[in-house]
Amino acid sequence: MFFNKNVSFVILGFLFCIVLLCCSSPSESKIVGKWRNDHSPIEMIEFYKDGTCNYYQQMQYNTFARNGNYKIIGGNTLQLSFDKDGQKNLSVNIKFSDENSMTIFDSKRGETNTFTRVR
Repeated sequence: MFFNKNVSFVILGFLFCIVLLCCSSPSESKIVGKWRNDHSPIEMIEFYKDGTCNYYQQMQYNTFARNGNYKIIGGNTLQLSFDKDGQKNLSVNIKFSDENSMTIFDSKRGETNTFTRVR
């Protein structure tokens, strides 16, 4: 009986891992890294594995920076939340042309920006 209980836990754990792997969006792993805006090279955003991000805009004498969190919903919607001084919430559509090119479309503003992976 002890053996059957341990085997059941091992099988349950294995199935749980499979479900986690199948449910994670490929976009979540694609987005991790540092990205530069092709239209505004002074603007960059860096995404980390833990769901946090940093937004940078290099000015002539200083850097505007905001820390935040991100989540990818449905594989093509990027939800961003920045600290209290930044914009509270922003949801945009994302599309990856390849592993080093990402297009972000903000339907509320009607803006499209292409970002290239820096690293």
